[in-house]
Amino acid sequence: RLGKVQELKDLNGKLQTVSAKFEFIESNVVTPVDSPTIYRTYPVFEKQHNWKEGKKLTFNRKVSIIDYGTGVVTQDDEAGKAMPVDSQMLLLIGRPAAYNFRAWRYARAGKTVPIWVPTDRVDLNLAATLLTGSVDMKIDNIGYAEYYVQEVNRRDIRIEVINGPTLYRRITTSSYAGGSSETIFIDSPLTFDLKPSEVRRISFMIFARLNADDIELVWENEELA
Repeated sequence: RLGKVQELKDLNGKLQTVSAKFEFIESNVVTPVDSPTIYRTYPVFEKQHNWKEGKKLTFNRKVSIIDYGTGVVTQDDEAGKAMPVDSQMLLLIGRPAAYNFRAWRYARAGKTVPIWVPTDRVDLNLAATLLTGSVDMKIDNIGYAEYYVQEVNRRDIRIEVINGPTLYRRITTSSYAGGSSETIFIDSPLTFDLKPSEVRRISFMIFARLNADDIELVWENEELA
């Protein structure tokens, strides 16, 4: 369709040039399809970061500076916590994979449908075997009980098991009694023993939405994006 502004330029009294600008709108031929894995009523983003490049994680605070021109300058932290902004780079091999990614993107509907996004990092290390029926998980000491304390975006975890299922749990409480390990308690037990050597990674999950995100699909060739 034609854009909002069209331009005519007079070269002299008898000759004009016309500049027409067109806006191309992508037709929506993709049916939205969401992730099949659901955690706490919302889908989980299961595609993993392509570690060809590193990931950048930033923390933003919604801070207002209060300055009346005289006296002490103060600030108001409206949210009271930092908002994490994570990056993801995916490798999509084949046009069906690219189509499926677009279908997932349309299913987000901006900020309408939030999603759980794992960090894809090794955020926690299992320090001892987690026995069947137990909810107390021993992890390497990272100061979780002292600093994280079940903070939002640091209380939901994705446990990726080698040659086993991927598990999702919420940390309900934590404790540290000294030494090289600490204990986190999860909301539901496992149905099998889990050894440290059987865990590929334990990652935190961030509850996110795409209303303020930029998504770029770059085609390297006809079959790779």
